[in-house]
Amino acid sequence: MSGPDFLPPLPPRVHPTAVFDGIRDTGGVNGFFADLESRGGILVRDDPGSDTATVAFARRVRHPDESVVVLFDTITHMLRDRLDHFTLARYRVDGTEVHAGAFVLPRGLRATTSLLVERDLDPAIARDRGSWHAVYARTTALSGATEVLTTLEGGQANCLVLPGAPTSPFLPPQSTGERSTVGVTGTAPGTLTSEVIDSRALGRPMRLHAAFPPVDAGPVTAAVIVADGDRLVREFPFPGALRRAERAGFCAPTAALLFTPVDPEARGEVLGCHPGLPGFLEHELLPWARRHGPVPGDPRRLAVAGASLGGLAAADVVRQIPDAVGNAVVQSGSFWWPGPDGREGLPLRQWDRDGAELVGRVRVVQEVGTLEGHLRSHNRAFRDILRASGVDVTYREYVGGHDYSCWRVGLLDAIGHLFPGVDRAVPSPHTNGPFT
Repeated sequence: MSGPDFLPPLPPRVHPTAVFDGIRDTGGVNGFFADLESRGGILVRDDPGSDTATVAFARRVRHPDESVVVLFDTITHMLRDRLDHFTLARYRVDGTEVHAGAFVLPRGLRATTSLLVERDLDPAIARDRGSWHAVYARTTALSGATEVLTTLEGGQANCLVLPGAPTSPFLPPQSTGERSTVGVTGTAPGTLTSEVIDSRALGRPMRLHAAFPPVDAGPVTAAVIVADGDRLVREFPFPGALRRAERAGFCAPTAALLFTPVDPEARGEVLGCHPGLPGFLEHELLPWARRHGPVPGDPRRLAVAGASLGGLAAADVVRQIPDAVGNAVVQSGSFWWPGPDGREGLPLRQWDRDGAELVGRVRVVQEVGTLEGHLRSHNRAFRDILRASGVDVTYREYVGGHDYSCWRVGLLDAIGHLFPGVDRAVPSPHTNGPFT
């Protein structure tokens, strides 16, 4: 079933046969739930012929009035008026009540996934934006055996990775449905410095983070400036993954410089084509970072990256200051953003006007998810404008949504593409194929 083009398809529900088979094969309910935990909280039956995988979930019933809802990033969020569709059914097995359900999903899917366990579930939580966002303070991870992500709101989740989306060698174990998950190897963490500064260019306090490679990694030859830094430091840890990618030879030693407005409500103002953002990055963030560690001065070795509004901001920054920052990593950019007259698509019109002047001066690495609806068409339009202008753009579409579980892998891939390491034979953890 498909909704309007701005909605992802509603994933089909099927009988959770794998749960009942698992209970039988493991000798009972207790053995089954121990096995389920070791598999990352999911059971996966792959069907490459149909390009789908059936994913089953289960949880013991702890209270007679509780409900369990599966929250797939983007999918459940965009289809939350169908919350009943994502609510697990109840079954009685060997005298024990269990919640269970199974969904048919694209086999290349990577998605932040969690459980909402609620007593007396109120369907109204899906109707009001504030109530819905409060849900993410109460989510439960599928499993503690794989990487547990703690959201900024305080809830917990895992990263679901289906068979067509290879696991990244640079991340902790993810929820794949396999027992034999191999962890990442340890590596020196480097240094992380954080500070709040009062930005003159933006007129507000900004939280900055600078993550530098360890000394034994060799000279720092690249740097990436990343929007929404708090999420990539606290919620979807990125600096450690970058260090492991460097150690493997996938990318050059790279400083990660991350920024976030202290006031979360100011995000739209700061990242939505703010006229002061380029000056903030060039004259405030970069000098601050250079006081704490090595940052290259060559714009060809500097990139600015972001997702959603951050992707819009990254594109806008290289358009305006290509002689300071020469590369942009644009992930699911919000290119619908309106101008002062209220007309949508201001960034697209600006790039259509200025693109020819940026040929040979900037490189853009871009990606967007196949489940992002109308945002996918906006990003394709941006790609087409760059190609028509002659700007160096590499582009891909991953199987997933508006989701940091996808963007974290994409950011690693983009850094490896822009600033490759000494070992070009190291495989890429591509979410859905290489950049082209």
